[in-house]
Amino acid sequence: MEIALTDSHHVAVRGAQVSLEADMSHPGMKPLFQSASAGENGKYHSRLNFDMPGDWTLLLHAKLANGTTVQDRVRLTVLEK
Repeated sequence: MEIALTDSHHVAVRGAQVSLEADMSHPGMKPLFQSASAGENGKYHSRLNFDMPGDWTLLLHAKLANGTTVQDRVRLTVLEK
């Protein structure tokens, strides 16, 4: 998975600490956690191994170089392989 962080002026955000949390709405499902490594031009890379197909919510947590924290939420559907 590749994540591009940009500011409000669409300038790449470098030097952030990025982590991901993937949640499924089914009872008893444990969330998946993974950190992302910094790439070039404000891009961050991570690998998530989804336990099963279906609807997931991906929470992005980023701590910027200046100490500010930001979060974003993305809904996605994982298809069977």
